[in-house]
Parts: sequence; structure tokens; C-alpha cells
Amino acid sequence: MAPPRRTFDHSVASDTHTNSPRPVTPQDVVRDRRSRPRTADDSRPHISDERGWQSIGRALRVLEIIGSHQQPVSLTHISTEVQLTISTTHRILRGLETRGFVHRDQLTGDYSVGPSILRLAHSALQQTADGDLALLAFPRMQRLRELTKETVGFHVVSGLRRMCLAELPSHQPIRVAEGVGANHVLGIGAPGKAILAHLHGEVVERVVAQDEFQTRSKLGKTVPVVTKALAAIARDGFAISYGEVVPGASGIALPIRDARGIARGALNITGPESRWTRTEMMRHVDAAQEVAEFIEKRLGRG
Repeated sequence: MAPPRRTFDHSVASDTHTNSPRPVTPQDVVRDRRSRPRTADDSRPHISDERGWQSIGRALRVLEIIGSHQQPVSLTHISTEVQLTISTTHRILRGLETRGFVHRDQLTGDYSVGPSILRLAHSALQQTADGDLALLAFPRMQRLRELTKETVGFHVVSGLRRMCLAELPSHQPIRVAEGVGANHVLGIGAPGKAILAHLHGEVVERVVAQDEFQTRSKLGKTVPVVTKALAAIARDGFAISYGEVVPGASGIALPIRDARGIARGALNITGPESRWTRTEMMRHVDAAQEVAEFIEKRLGRG
């Protein structure tokens, strides 16, 4: 019979000279830990992992800062906002520029969003539900922007919220823009109201129960009051808001509905209240309706 196999007991270590057990020392524990391969259950990150995630986080923050401005941004401004030294910020920007995520103006040295971001944004639209509709509507949205001289946006339903999927900012020096990716609970702002007016009653009830809605709503605080206000919006065919999302801004939005009459999104035109008045909105509502109907036809409506 073969002799029994010896196994390593983590509570004791064998003394090679006497074969008698001895207490485990800290060095034994360290050696054992180093010898074990790292597994998925080991949730403690290594220092290199932590540094890697920190670098990724910094680069993403730099991109967010550049993307949040409508004009190219200086190195000093980016460094101040990201709260990093000039040298560290410059090193991050060089890496992003190499990959095409940012573009550096050779004359001013300022930074703007690069072509790689634009390619990713295009892919995101293609992969996102209704993103193909936004791409299809872009030429007409551009004409609507030139006609109104204000910012034109395409918003879609995302759960109990609405998100800006595409936006064409006004070319005027003083303008209003929410920004792609901005999202708010349904019922807030012109797009949120235009969408909620064409959703089922149970959805309205769930939206009204949201804390954000209760805090910010201009439609009312109870289901009966909100339902009555939404019925009026549905009859008008559009919703108007003043300063609900951006102080000093006004907007008009038209619903984008599918073949069942359920809202999938909204077309929104927004600008400064002093310029984008109700009179101006009504003067351009027919042109906006044509764009909305064009998108709806692609959803099988009409």
C-alpha cells in the first residue's frame, strides 16, 4: 500500500529537520498568498488596478469638460475644472489626441471634441432604440434650426424619464441647450409634457408618484389635476414651458407617436424667453409639425 499523501495544513508548517509541527509565521502567510493565483472572488484591487481606474476616470472627466462647452477649451481651463496640474492634464490630453478623442487647434492651442467621439456618437445613435429616427430626422431638424434660429432637439422615452438623444444648438451667441444625454422625469419641461400627454394612465400615475415630479411639476401634484392638464396638451398638439429646466429659457415640443398613438419621443425647440416668445413659437409651429409628422410616418403613423 502506498504511503498516505502529505497535505499542507494552513494552521501549522512542517519543520524540515525534525518533522515536528511549528507555529505558522507571518512569512508563511505571505508566501502562501503570493503562491495562490488571483481569482474572481478576490475583490481587493491591486495598486496597479487602482491607478489604472484612476487614469481612466481622469481621462473621462477631461472629455466631459470639453464636451460640456460649446467652444474649444483652453488647457488652463480644463486643468482648473478637473483639479489636476497643468502637466498631468496636458499628458492626458496628449493621449486623447493621439487616439482622436480630442482635437487641438494649432493656432490657439485650445481643445475640442475629436473625430473618434463623433464616430462613437454616430454608433450610439445607430445602436440606441429610435436612434435611426434621429439620424433620419437630422436634415429636417437642421432646416428647422435655420428657420427658427433656435436650438432643436430630439428627445426619447427612457423608462419614466425622457432623454435628449440628439440636439442641434442655435448658432446665435446667446442660446439655450440641454445637451445630449440630459434627462429628466417625464412631465418636466416641454418635451416631458408633450410625451406624457400621449402615454397610458398607469404611466401617468407612476410618474406623478416620483419625488422629482412632485418637486418640479408645473402640471399639478395629483393625478386628476395632472391628467386634466395633459388632456389640454393633447388637444393642442404641443406643449410649452417657461424656465422649467433651464432658468430664463422657453420651449415648445411636439410629440412623436407610433402607429398606436403612443409617444416614443418629442421634437423640441428652445431658446431664451426674451427672444423665443409664444408669438415666435406659434409662428413656427406648423414647420415643426411637418418635421414631427415626417418622423411619425417612419413609425407607421398616418
